[in-house]
Amino acid sequence: MKFKLLALALAAASVLCFAGCGSSTNESSDSSAQAEESSIAESSAEESSTEEASAAETIPAGDFTVSGNGTVYLSTAGGTTEDGNVPVVSASSDTQIKQIGINAHGYDGTMMAYIYIDGSFADKQQLSDSQATLDLSGESLTEGIHKVEVVQYTGDTVSADNVATYQTMQYEIKY
Repeated sequence: MKFKLLALALAAASVLCFAGCGSSTNESSDSSAQAEESSIAESSAEESSTEEASAAETIPAGDFTVSGNGTVYLSTAGGTTEDGNVPVVSASSDTQIKQIGINAHGYDGTMMAYIYIDGSFADKQQLSDSQATLDLSGESLTEGIHKVEVVQYTGDTVSADNVATYQTMQYEIKY
C-alpha cells in the first residue's frame, strides 16, 4: 500500500515538473524575444553614441578663451591644477591606464562636458558640482606636458560657434 502511494506521489510530481517545464518554455521564448528587442535597441543607441563621439573626436578649430560659468580643476597625487599649477603624474613607459580626478564647481549640469586631451576627445561627462575620474591612456600617458580642455556646447552640435563654457589646464607625465 505504501509502495502504491509513493508511486502515485512520484507520478504526480513528475507531471507537475513537466507542466512547469512547458510553461517555462513559453516564458523563455518571450524573454528571448524581449532580449532580442533589447539588443536591437542597444545597437541603435551604440550607433548614435558612436556618431556623436566621432563628431567630437577632436576639438573644433577656433581660438578659445576661458569662458562660461563654473570652474574645473584636475587633482592628482602630485597636486592640483588650481591657480594654474601643473601637477606631476608619475607613470612608467609600460603603464596602460592611470586615473586622475576632475573636480567641477558651478557648471551647468544640463549640458554635457566634452573633455579633450591634447586636442583629442578623451571623455564626455555631465559635470555640475561634482567629482569624477578621468582615464589617461595611450598618448595621454606619454612623458611630457599635456593640455586638458573642458568644453560645454549649447544645443546638440559640437561646433566652435556653440561653445558655452571653456576651461583649460595642464598636467605633466614623468617616467
